[in-house]
Amino acid sequence: MYHVLVVDDEPLIGQGVSRLLAASGLPIGRVHLAFDAYEALDCIRLEEIDLCITDIQMGEVSGLDLIRQARLIKPWLQTIVISAHEMFQYAQTAVRLGVKDYLVKPLNEEQLLVSVRNTLLRSSQPGPLSGPVAGAVSGDAAEPPGAPGPGSSGSSFRMAEPTSELGELLRALMEPDAPPATWARLEQASGMRLDGPDYAVICAELDFGETHAAHDAELLRYAALNIAEEVLHGELSHVAAYTAQDEIAILLQWSDPPSAQPADPPPADPSGKPSAQPSAAPADPLAGAARPGKLDELDMYGRSLQHNLHTYLKLECWIGISQVMRERSHAAKLFEQARLALTCRRDYPDHAVFYFGDFAWSLLQDEAASEEGRREWNNRIVEQAKASIEADYRQKGLTLNEVARRNHVSPNYLSYLFKKHTGLNLWEYVVRLRMEESKRLLEQTDLRRYEIAERIGYESPEHFSKVFKKHFGFSPSEWKRKAP
Repeated sequence: MYHVLVVDDEPLIGQGVSRLLAASGLPIGRVHLAFDAYEALDCIRLEEIDLCITDIQMGEVSGLDLIRQARLIKPWLQTIVISAHEMFQYAQTAVRLGVKDYLVKPLNEEQLLVSVRNTLLRSSQPGPLSGPVAGAVSGDAAEPPGAPGPGSSGSSFRMAEPTSELGELLRALMEPDAPPATWARLEQASGMRLDGPDYAVICAELDFGETHAAHDAELLRYAALNIAEEVLHGELSHVAAYTAQDEIAILLQWSDPPSAQPADPPPADPSGKPSAQPSAAPADPLAGAARPGKLDELDMYGRSLQHNLHTYLKLECWIGISQVMRERSHAAKLFEQARLALTCRRDYPDHAVFYFGDFAWSLLQDEAASEEGRREWNNRIVEQAKASIEADYRQKGLTLNEVARRNHVSPNYLSYLFKKHTGLNLWEYVVRLRMEESKRLLEQTDLRRYEIAERIGYESPEHFSKVFKKHFGFSPSEWKRKAP
């Protein structure tokens, strides 16, 4: 059964869509309803949501901004947009954000249900492999999101073949002394300009196992590369290819317009290796290249790639992500970082996506360093994050990515460590602090409900009341009456 979130600031429309879905006969288990983007983001953080149906124009935060934030939280979340305006600019932005359908009000009920059914079918999770590939190649099971279906021209998705030429050229760039002509050959082979100025590398290590025949394994390799291409399709200029039998390497570039580029100094430390202690200030030698936004994108792509490979091909896989650096001359270092990040899976067997900048390499690479020292490092990251949240939980619009940036780690790694060390996901901790403070204010002050909501970071008293009742089992007014 699928879980759907409906977001609309017009209660009658939101409730009507919710009732329609609940009575549709589609395999929908629960329909959640939110009346603004903040409430919707809370739901996405705390609930298992497969599909989000959102209006575009919703006051302070638009539906498109909601989708941008939702992609950072759950990159694989499917979305359908509802709009009162048939504007090309809105539709174009929605397509870039991976929206599966764009519907115009007034809604046609049949059209909405067809759209929901098709979107859920695309997001369905196939069972274990029963043929050469379950769905991703043969089409006998669920397809990867966005892949062309039967009869499709495939014009929106370029099928990639694991050609040896691209792989050989990427392997050549892994060498510090790669000749400049390698870049020209790579541009010619890939059919794209690779002018940067900013670059990063993602490496995916795949475990194809020993249970598949050679032909089936080759089809799996083909399907895995196409899923990697689909994750990045329409997003960033990139080159992806196999650089080893079980490794896909992806070279990414950001081609920002010159006017958007600040006059940054070159990286002071191209190695990018962090110190052995968490820094108290963001003294980032890669400042300019690694601005917030690019690292968020890398985190999103890495998690989405791992999720899709595991979901659609049932492959065990691990993702290594480099830092972001400026200029081609650092290409070999970027490949080295991504591959080094992959080695962390030995120390973190229950984790799958690794960003190079998250780790204390002086500890990881020192055989004499104790396990206790590594635990102390991780504990310090968690304690810093807790202190940051305790200082800022009242901030409206607070995000995990913002907390991670303030603590100089990736959102993915912070989420992993926080859950492992506290038993809570990070947003559950934010909600707990907000609820405890709201309870104190109800018991010790005469503040009104909307004033308390504003003080603890909620944009509306209705949203605050809904969260309060879910947390304590009483509404704020009921709690106020029973308080001593």
